[in-house]
Amino acid sequence: VLINVFIQEAPLASVLKTGVAICSFAWGITELVRYSFYFLSLFNIQPVWLLWMRYTFFIVLYPLGVTGEWIILAAPLFVQGFSISGYTVFLIVAFAAYTYYFPILYKYMWKQRSIKLK
Repeated sequence: VLINVFIQEAPLASVLKTGVAICSFAWGITELVRYSFYFLSLFNIQPVWLLWMRYTFFIVLYPLGVTGEWIILAAPLFVQGFSISGYTVFLIVAFAAYTYYFPILYKYMWKQRSIKLK
């Protein structure tokens, strides 16, 4: 994690570990299901249970992954406190982007789910 290069404080490591663990869990399951689905599609095999997993697990894993990402991004603020800096401005812009795009992408996944699981 690039944040470790800029901030070398002990409390930061535990906050980052939590965020990385959450992201690893959410992304790991997501990618396992996604690429299993893609791999079996190469052989025209689409088990119903895998199709269901592909278009249902996002309900929990997508918000969980975003939470992990935000823990990682906001870790320096947890450790050093809030101060105006280039990184803080970056976080504000990133938060605005996440706030705008997360509902759009999440609704899109729900729409895809209703189409694929008919």
